[in-house]
Amino acid sequence: MIAVKEFAAALPIIRRSVLFDPFEGKGPPPDTKEAIQAETEIQSVMQMLQEQAEIHTYQNNGILEGESLGLVLSGHVVITSEGENGKEIILNIVESAGVFRATGIFSRVGAQPTRIHARGKTKALIIHTGLLERMLSQSPIILRNYLAFLAERILFLNQKIQTLAGGSVEDRILMYLGDRFNRTGSQTLVLPMKVGELATSLNISRASFYRALDELEANGIIKRSGKTITINMPETLSKNSII
Repeated sequence: MIAVKEFAAALPIIRRSVLFDPFEGKGPPPDTKEAIQAETEIQSVMQMLQEQAEIHTYQNNGILEGESLGLVLSGHVVITSEGENGKEIILNIVESAGVFRATGIFSRVGAQPTRIHARGKTKALIIHTGLLERMLSQSPIILRNYLAFLAERILFLNQKIQTLAGGSVEDRILMYLGDRFNRTGSQTLVLPMKVGELATSLNISRASFYRALDELEANGIIKRSGKTITINMPETLSKNSII
């Protein structure tokens, strides 16, 4: 059980997650019957979380053991794998309100060959498999959101394979920005990793990565300021997004 005060502090972040937003940020007015019913259902799920989930704190580079579903409350969770040359490759960096292990928790082929660790001091909500199964069986909203999340990740990964196999450097960067844009809904994005790490994750040399960014900026598609990228032309992301 999570202490009432600790859960109350985490609640705004939990409710921002794609899993626990009943209307994906586009809900009806709060006084409608549909909204009231959805809120009642979500409140029931929140009570289950408070009573049966756990909040863990990890120090920088601490390993997140286990196979349970996780939701980042603060800090960052880094998911990596080992490349052919033994070098660690960043697959994803999960930020506040993001979830991890969602795609493999029900896998029948064993644990995924990835390493999950904290970047900086990190807090995460840990939802064990049994609790997740109860939530999915009792809440149509959570079931719908979970399936939608998995479907979007599958579509994105399929497109990532195609883009990495034959797309240009600019296409790979736009694919990444499109995914971030669809997740946040914001045209201003702060890169959660170093440029070199992002280039490696997209299978691009650092020099080619910078040249492509310069080209995208020269064409007015993006604007850069340090690790912040503003997307001036979101319509250019449509063919690279997961939707």
